[in-house]
Amino acid sequence: VDIVNGAIDAGKKSRNKPDDKWQVGDMVRGVVYTAKEFTRKGAVRRGKSYHEFYDNNDKVKVDPFDFAVGATEETGKYLDRNKARFVGATIGCVTTITLGVVVTPLVGILAGLVTGQITQFAVKKTEQVLRKKKYTNASQSGFETDSFFNLPEQTHHCGTRRTKRQRDFSCQ
Repeated sequence: VDIVNGAIDAGKKSRNKPDDKWQVGDMVRGVVYTAKEFTRKGAVRRGKSYHEFYDNNDKVKVDPFDFAVGATEETGKYLDRNKARFVGATIGCVTTITLGVVVTPLVGILAGLVTGQITQFAVKKTEQVLRKKKYTNASQSGFETDSFFNLPEQTHHCGTRRTKRQRDFSCQ
C-alpha cells in the first residue's frame, strides 16, 4: 500500500500537480520520477557535480551506481521510519509459527497478535525515549541528525548562485 500510494503521489508531483486527483498513468510516471530522484540523490551522495550528472543537452546521464546508492539510502530511511511496524510484525510471525507448531494454531495466532502489538508499542516507546536523549545531546554538541542512526551532517554553503537543479550538488 505504501509503495502504490507513493508511486501515485510521485506521479502527481511529476505533473506538477501534487494536490490534483489521481489520473491514469500517474503510477508509471511516479515510478520513473522516483527512479530519477533516486539517481539524483545517489549522485549527490557520491559527490558528483552538476556537470558530471547532466550532459550538454541538460539530460540526466544514467549511472546505475547512482541509482543503487540513492535507492539504498531511501530504503534505509523508509525502514528507519517504520522500524516499529517491521519489528512487531517479525516478532508476531515468529511467535505465531512457534506456538502454532508446538501448541495449536489458534493459540499461536492469538499469541502472535498480542506479542507483535506489545513489541511494536515497546519499540515506539524506546525510540521516543532515545530521541529525547539524542536531541538533548545534539543541542549540547551543536550537531543535528536527520535520522536516528545517521551520523551528524553539516551543510556546506559556498555562496555561489545556483539554479534549483544545481543547488543540491557540491561546490566545484
